[in-house]
Amino acid sequence: MKRKVLTIFLVGMLAITAVTGCGNKNTTDTKKETTATTKTEKEEYKTIGEEDKDAYKVTLKNETGQDIVSVSVKSSSEENYPDSFLKEADTYKKDETRVLYYKPSEDAAKETATESGKVLPVEYTIQLTLADKTIVELHAFPFDDMEKGEIKIQDGVAYLTYEKDGAEVSTLDAELATKAQKEQDEKAKAEAEAAAQAQAEAAAQAQAEAAAQAEAAAAQEQTNQSTYTESSDWGSQTYTEPTPAPAPTPSADTSSSDDGCIGDGLTY
Repeated sequence: MKRKVLTIFLVGMLAITAVTGCGNKNTTDTKKETTATTKTEKEEYKTIGEEDKDAYKVTLKNETGQDIVSVSVKSSSEENYPDSFLKEADTYKKDETRVLYYKPSEDAAKETATESGKVLPVEYTIQLTLADKTIVELHAFPFDDMEKGEIKIQDGVAYLTYEKDGAEVSTLDAELATKAQKEQDEKAKAEAEAAAQAQAEAAAQAQAEAAAQAEAAAAQEQTNQSTYTESSDWGSQTYTEPTPAPAPTPSADTSSSDDGCIGDGLTY
């Protein structure tokens, strides 16, 4: 009986050991697979910009249909774009996914104020240069709302698609509105510059005509007057007298009349 109980006990211990060993093996294998997967995902995506724990981080897929050769980001407080985040030999390939890191400087992150004193929030714009040298922009880039998205182009306009709160978001309409507003502003600016140029040319023409008229009047005045200086014991004095008008030229009729008088045979 004791042998039977002992045998059952040993069989039970072996079963527990086998289960525990398999469980540890499965757990170890799972950890290895997770580590390998994480490492693979991290190595799969190249980075754009410098990785920093305080930087914005966005995963982007290039669906523009072309390679991207330059990526630059500027804030609304900056006038010009800084250097590209891509090195000269690096190309952001078509259909490639990369992780963008962007940490604005203190000056770039400063809010700007209008003349009325209204403070405007900081907005960021990304400039992309495509392989065919086309330059496009992504305005009001949603760094705070977006973790992963796609860059696309339609009608010559670059835009983003991404998910937010489970809903699909597209910036195409906003980008088209920005393009239309920019074109309208450029047209108004060109018209204003043309009007200012025409006004300046008209003013210059009027000034030139006035100067020519003044010069002609002065020349005429000089022609009609003669000036001489007379010295005396009391000093020198300058006199200006009108220049006598030229005597009229005798007409042919007058000459004929005189000859007729002589030819009448009058005696004195």
